[in-house]
Amino acid sequence: VITKNYTTKMSFGVCIGNDSVSIAVYQDEPVIVVNQAGHRVTAAAVSFSEGEVVVGDTAKGIFVKRGPRQVLHTIPYIFAHTEDVSKVRAKRLGVELSLDESENIAALMAFSDNGDESSQKVTFEEVFTHIFRFCKREVESYLGTSVTGCVVVLDDALCDNASSVATVAKAADAVGLEVERIMRPCTASLLAALPSLDPGTENDKLVSQKILVVDMGALHTTTTAVCCEQGMVSIVSRESVDFGGRDCDAALYKHFAEEFRRKAKIDLADDKRAQRKLLHACEEAKKTMTTRGEGLIQIEALSQGIDFSSKIARGRYESLISKFMPTAVSSASKCLQASKFSKPDVIVFIGGASNTVTFRNQIHSTFGSEIPVIAKTPEEIVVMGAAIQSHVCS
Repeated sequence: VITKNYTTKMSFGVCIGNDSVSIAVYQDEPVIVVNQAGHRVTAAAVSFSEGEVVVGDTAKGIFVKRGPRQVLHTIPYIFAHTEDVSKVRAKRLGVELSLDESENIAALMAFSDNGDESSQKVTFEEVFTHIFRFCKREVESYLGTSVTGCVVVLDDALCDNASSVATVAKAADAVGLEVERIMRPCTASLLAALPSLDPGTENDKLVSQKILVVDMGALHTTTTAVCCEQGMVSIVSRESVDFGGRDCDAALYKHFAEEFRRKAKIDLADDKRAQRKLLHACEEAKKTMTTRGEGLIQIEALSQGIDFSSKIARGRYESLISKFMPTAVSSASKCLQASKFSKPDVIVFIGGASNTVTFRNQIHSTFGSEIPVIAKTPEEIVVMGAAIQSHVCS
């Protein structure tokens, strides 16, 4: 049960995911903190270049343009697992990684476009320290005052690892932030989705509900069955499968790379910079197609000075990723079966990739179109819950 702590310190909520970081504060209601680039979500990227550390969208932009020749680019969750799993995740995120678990040190291997190799050792704690420093600066700029506390939402894998949780808290402390609570994505999302779970409300008759939280992130899709009763949130079952937004990006990339090969007679297999540019454009096109009927690709001088412009209808895009859907939906079905729920009372989608129309449609057809879906933005609902919790802790 969440209890209110009456203090005067300023706090905020932050969600650190595989692919992005989002920040929110509570001002009568959760408010997303827009970063200095004007974006509501920031890339979960840290670049190390010639002694300079850059965090967020700028770091990702540098990586796309210049690659690992001068920039070491990492995303924090590649550190959260065993060496074998970390290497697989790093490869899917475009990073070469070797890991020394005995020292909790990751050596990020940077390969230049001409094949020369260099490396730099970066600790798990150091990466998160840079991210917390960035978040603190953004919040203080937005509020015009200092902040001393935060509620952090982490991937389930990190929450299950006591050592990683302690390291994250230590990283926050290094920049003057006290971690007031570490939450799982599903729990945080419920605070924003269901007002009856917010201890700050005047609702003394809390409802009992069986909820299915479907989280499609960058690298995996996790479904959690939750029972909410008498103000208590109980996780009944959880299933996860290695499919996420990055797989959708890869399907788009393969489609457009082949189109460019046909049109320009150029194979991108050996052009690392072109690969990064096209993959980044595919990410943006995918996001566009969550609200529009088509995605547009426009890249100046993609390879050998040749521009590339194309578009794809949302229906065609969904056909490209349709082969992945049965696996993700089957995982959600297994979660429901394990929970012993006959059916959920409500479905909550979280994670930006869950905006994929064909995925939502298949979830609805599997569990019933009559089951209500929480009408919150999937990529923001988690951090909104963290902001509510930060308000409770303040």
